Amino acid sequence: MFEQQTERAKNLILSPKTEWEVIDGESVEISALYKSWIMPLAAIPAIASFMSTSIFGVGAFGFHYRVPLFSGLMTALVSFVLALAGVFLFAHIISFLAPYFGAQKNLKQAFKLAAYMPVASWLAGVFLMIPSLSILVLIGGLYSLYLLFLGLPILMNPEKDKAVMYTVSTIIGVVMMHFVLSMVSTAMVPNQIPGALTQKTTEPTIEKRTKAMEKAAEEGDLSGMLAAMTGGSSEVVSDPEALKKLAPAKLGGLKRTTVSVETLDTPIKAATLNAIYEGTSGQKMTLKIMNSPGVNVLKAMAGMSGAMRSVKQDDGSFETLSTDKGKLVNQKWDAQTARGSYSWNHENFIVSVEGKDVPMKTLKRAADTISSSDLDRLPKG
Repeated sequence: MFEQQTERAKNLILSPKTEWEVIDGESVEISALYKSWIMPLAAIPAIASFMSTSIFGVGAFGFHYRVPLFSGLMTALVSFVLALAGVFLFAHIISFLAPYFGAQKNLKQAFKLAAYMPVASWLAGVFLMIPSLSILVLIGGLYSLYLLFLGLPILMNPEKDKAVMYTVSTIIGVVMMHFVLSMVSTAMVPNQIPGALTQKTTEPTIEKRTKAMEKAAEEGDLSGMLAAMTGGSSEVVSDPEALKKLAPAKLGGLKRTTVSVETLDTPIKAATLNAIYEGTSGQKMTLKIMNSPGVNVLKAMAGMSGAMRSVKQDDGSFETLSTDKGKLVNQKWDAQTARGSYSWNHENFIVSVEGKDVPMKTLKRAADTISSSDLDRLPKG
């Protein structure tokens, strides 16, 4: 299925200069690059990181910690989406700088360079699953810079005496870009977010999504790109006050103390409700409702990683991730801290209730006070 991609990756690693010359003569569409090359390879480090932190767990000196599944999934999703965005931005940086070094602006050539250059870094991302071999990820990144050094003069054809400075300038640009994207990633990843549902696709559907993906890529619309990938909608709640009204004054016998809605327009549209409920005896619950096009990717990533499971411990702690009547449901209980959470998804929404000193049955009933029809009625745009 991936014979051509495998052959290209091998050639870029073993005979990069020759392969760059082959790539230089090829005519490709940006949407095709995303579908057949960028998306499959960019998923490698995202999935490997998720497997390492949320499935296998990390630890040292006798301590072991496993990142909650939904937190790990959302982190992987954000990493994957920002990798797609990184290629898009890097291509525009390469094209923008071209005239300053005697080259012609050529976005398609720049996209080929931005898409194929990270191959070593993406492939090395598989070693994120094995912390002791993580140094190989750094080596893969350095080799990708070497590929940039070889490929840029061939694909962009700058003046010979300016080729090195052109490469250095693009490296500076990509370092700054990754710094900004890392800040965005940190700001975007919430604590615990469940996944969503995948959809069966047919060839006409794939063709339709590919065209939508191409249009979104050309417009720099990451929300549109996610929606095209999953067949969902890129629209999110347009009225924060309407979302606020879904938080009842009381939940599970506890009184609401705070309620707020946070919105995000770039790089991905999102709207998140946070409502805190407290009792007189120290009980506490937090209701979260998140709406974002990114939700529809999570179920797919959960399925790819084999995350559907049930784990129980001797002290009564447990965690389950399963489907129930078309919804992806996560339940988690930590007996030592008396903390639990119950989450479910609908379309581009995630409803989650976390609690302390609150039984799991109460958390479930609290989460179920929000219905799918409530979410469907919210104004979107």
